[in-house]
Amino acid sequence: MLGKLSIMLLLLVAIWKFGWPELASSADTIHERKVAPIDIEYARVKGYAELDRIRSSTGLQRFERNGDLEAAANAHAAYLVHNHEESHYEIEGHPGFTGHSHVERALNQGYLSKYSSENLSTKNPTVSNSINGLFSAIYHRFGFLDPTMDEIGIGIVQDQNDTANTAYVYVMGNRQLNGRCAQSTQMKSGKYWRICKDASKMIWEREYKEAIDTPKRFAPKLIKYPYDNQEEVPTVFYNEEPDPLPDYDVSGFPVSVTFNDYYFKRPKVLSFELNDQNGKNIASRHLDAANDPNARLKPLQFALLPLKRLDYDTTYHVILEYEDRGKVEVAKWQFHTRTFDEPFFRIDDPVAEITVSPQSSNILYFPPKDPHDLLTNMQFPEEIYLNFIDHNTIRLTVGQDTPDDFTIKSGGKKVHIHIAR
Repeated sequence: MLGKLSIMLLLLVAIWKFGWPELASSADTIHERKVAPIDIEYARVKGYAELDRIRSSTGLQRFERNGDLEAAANAHAAYLVHNHEESHYEIEGHPGFTGHSHVERALNQGYLSKYSSENLSTKNPTVSNSINGLFSAIYHRFGFLDPTMDEIGIGIVQDQNDTANTAYVYVMGNRQLNGRCAQSTQMKSGKYWRICKDASKMIWEREYKEAIDTPKRFAPKLIKYPYDNQEEVPTVFYNEEPDPLPDYDVSGFPVSVTFNDYYFKRPKVLSFELNDQNGKNIASRHLDAANDPNARLKPLQFALLPLKRLDYDTTYHVILEYEDRGKVEVAKWQFHTRTFDEPFFRIDDPVAEITVSPQSSNILYFPPKDPHDLLTNMQFPEEIYLNFIDHNTIRLTVGQDTPDDFTIKSGGKKVHIHIAR
């Protein structure tokens, strides 16, 4: 008699986007930040390389590039841009519809397995900005670092008439399962998985487990991010949909760890903490499957969400203590946050004055005073060039036509700037 197992398809129903604050040359005139046109193929190649670099740095296998997944990702990116939508799901009847879910879209493009997942982001100026943002968004990060996924397709589309309207879509799958679905299956008694596009083809439980376990066997026991000795780590997390920190608009870059269940059964986390380079503990919120407000985390995924933004150019130390099979283990690693080559100004006071050099690029950082403190509606002279690094950090470029003295404002913040000519 045949036994059947059903599979819960992997759906990462989360979206990350970065909305640029408004720039104004006066109280009455708003200038939108223009996003440069993207070289799509260059960005796609860079995206594959960037994800490969991160995966290999964590100890995971690099993603194989899959044409069917890429076609599905690109089709959905085109749909999002054309319809000005931000969703993992498409609406039948809307222009560019290729399938309601990423599973349907991948199957419609020729992928043979229903075992897949999707990450996406919108309104990002570059693929690096998209990937960095997705890694700051904890649910998306776990999707990229899933040890059962070993192939991917990246889709990138930009509206040439509105370059801020961009979409980056990443669809991931398991290569062995997709290959199994291409093979004929002889009917036997036993348990099997119905995860193939062709409903007449089934994957026997032993083969399914082998396909899932193969990439996990070559993955590290602990999948850490940021990984040990990582440099140029972002310092901030803003928001994600759904939001793991719904009561915060700005907080610190999350730290995460996944216990590889090929090596662990029921590990118990005893303590998980983040300290700065002076040994000071960073107040954080612990997130796991038991307390996740959005019920997205799996039992062996754990996150540490700093409640305050991390500092630039700082080394942080992570200490994880856990118990497995009656044995207590301690894992320690460290990472260093982003640094800048340009002169760096930390603006702590609501009213400040700084002096900069002519013909220079300068970083102005406004540390958030509370969980909702973001730069909004920046006002400055029309001759000044500013661009946002994030919602608390701007780059000021001083050119030949820049006035010797001027002021920039944002909410209750005011900085008077003098150029030392």
